[in-house]
Amino acid sequence: MAHLGVAQPPIAQPRLTAAKLAEAIDRAAGIASVAAELGGRVRAERGEHEAVRQLVK
Repeated sequence: MAHLGVAQPPIAQPRLTAAKLAEAIDRAAGIASVAAELGGRVRAERGEHEAVRQLVK
């Protein structure tokens, strides 16, 4: 989902720091609007096939 801009790439646990976690939380606010826009496009389409196509596009 990160490639769609609706999720962040994972942070490997050995590399996770308080600063990286704080940065990820800050970025999550911007991701919410992108996810909402994608959700609207998926809901506007007909059928599961088109919804999956939007997600893997």
